[in-house]
Amino acid sequence: NAENNLFETHYLDGFDCEYWKRYWRSIRKINTFLANVDEAAVRSESHRQRMTAEAKILRAYYYLELVKWYGDIPIIKYVPDVDDDFADVRREPAWKVLQSCVEDCEEALDCPEVPWRIANLSERNRMTRGIACAIISQASLFAASKLYCHGENLWKYACDKNKKAYELLKANDFRLYTERIDEHYNSAYAELFVGSPGYPAESERIMGARPESANQPNYWVWGMPIQSSYRAGVVPTQELVDCFDVLSTGQPVLDYRQPYKDEYHLEPNFNPNSGYKLTDIKDENGNVKGHRDSDPYKNRDLRFEAVVIHNGSTVF
Repeated sequence: NAENNLFETHYLDGFDCEYWKRYWRSIRKINTFLANVDEAAVRSESHRQRMTAEAKILRAYYYLELVKWYGDIPIIKYVPDVDDDFADVRREPAWKVLQSCVEDCEEALDCPEVPWRIANLSERNRMTRGIACAIISQASLFAASKLYCHGENLWKYACDKNKKAYELLKANDFRLYTERIDEHYNSAYAELFVGSPGYPAESERIMGARPESANQPNYWVWGMPIQSSYRAGVVPTQELVDCFDVLSTGQPVLDYRQPYKDEYHLEPNFNPNSGYKLTDIKDENGNVKGHRDSDPYKNRDLRFEAVVIHNGSTVF
């Protein structure tokens, strides 16, 4: 309930709680750092530039997470004094907060001292320009979404930002990992997300799990849907299952203009051009009264097998 919020009070393995407090505390530290870094003693000017850019990417990340949890929030990019009157602080529309995230990341992209990806495990927690592009992509899309846009039409903005982010990532050797090495996995996507980190899988990974060594697999991560026999992971909703397109046609299973015919999402509105296999359901008079999926798990986007355990799945 509002008085005892699970995500603010539950202490699960030391990390799953107190998001409001922890993210704002991190933003305060970053703002303090940015306010003083120009006068700080550093090893070199290039080191100062890299840390400044990394701090802006981190601030964008924390704001993005806060918006996901809480929606409209204040934008604070200064260091408040202890006697400041916080009654004057106002929440900004979520889309403005998300655009602020984009601005921070775009400034960081101009810093050549920040690498595009981390090659050394000793720097595995540091921010990269690849991560900045990912935040730009997600934040701009969220800003344009109905949930956060407050009636503003920001789809052109989101399209332009995503196009630029994609082109930068592609130009810097980020690409999909499509050819699996281990034949035990049914797709390269599954191998990428539950296998051990390493090239060529790293060609796709922008910001992944935090491995403690080069040989540690990622299946232990909380939230992974398929985690060997160790954890059940997150149980997907039917809406998530419905999001995976038909592989051979690239078409969505449902008509995205109206995915469901009822408010409870129990009556799917199938896309007739998807190639999804349907069998007619007829009444006693032979009239078609609906459809059912005759083979729902075949010929789906390859990511489906890595994300959803279903009848017939192989788990090892």
